[in-house]
Amino acid sequence: MTLARLAVVLGLVVTPLACLSERPSPVARRPEATTAPAPRAAAAPTPPPEGQSPITLRFVIRVTGGAQANDRLPLIVALHGLGDSPENFISLYTEMGLRARIAAAAGLDPMGDGYSWFPSRAGTPHAVWVAGIRRAADAIVPEIRRVARENPTCGLPIVTGFSQGAMLSYAVVARPDGGVFAALPLGGLLPRELWPEARDIGGLLPAVYALHGTADDRVPFASDREANEAFRAVGYPAELRAYAGIGHNIPPGMQSDLQARLRTVLASIGCAP
Repeated sequence: MTLARLAVVLGLVVTPLACLSERPSPVARRPEATTAPAPRAAAAPTPPPEGQSPITLRFVIRVTGGAQANDRLPLIVALHGLGDSPENFISLYTEMGLRARIAAAAGLDPMGDGYSWFPSRAGTPHAVWVAGIRRAADAIVPEIRRVARENPTCGLPIVTGFSQGAMLSYAVVARPDGGVFAALPLGGLLPRELWPEARDIGGLLPAVYALHGTADDRVPFASDREANEAFRAVGYPAELRAYAGIGHNIPPGMQSDLQARLRTVLASIGCAP
């Protein structure tokens, strides 16, 4: 084979291989003596401003009772239960016809088609479960303030929720920095480690109005009663309404009582219609 013929053959072979990559091939160079730059220390994360959560939660917000979006309204923050979603849970409150702004928050962790606020109490070490509630409260408290600040709001917010959302409602209202007017937990409890402490705030403490079925086999009614008594013991105006024979759900009677209680609390805030 002639050299020319060989060059043609080699060209046909090499050219397709070179086209497999669009990056230019590196040119071989003699290594040069260089001094390696000193490694840089990793920049410390910038902490959020004081009172601001490092986590931005997603809220579904609805204005109800014939109000307009730019009206100055009381804020009701609704916290769903384990595996639920704000889109679903908010309907419990929007159907009440209250003149208010309802803000339903999505939990911290995805769970199926919904969310979870913290690990389920079943099968979770007690300390881990308590730490999860505290972490959720750390996240939601500044986020409630943010939503109240970003929307025309009358008075302090009201926090309410079911199951996990009820536990979180209790945890929020127990905190000195909770910043809520009242809490309405449904089918909840609060572990002893998060019970409120006596404090002199120079005014009224927020109110706690709990509702719970006595036949609840997931969140024991007795545990809710103990938590409610702990609030009363340090000066909170706290009540627990019992529903005989009711399990872990929100039956029509409880819904009606919740609506009536919310109307009373909204009237106490004193927002002009």
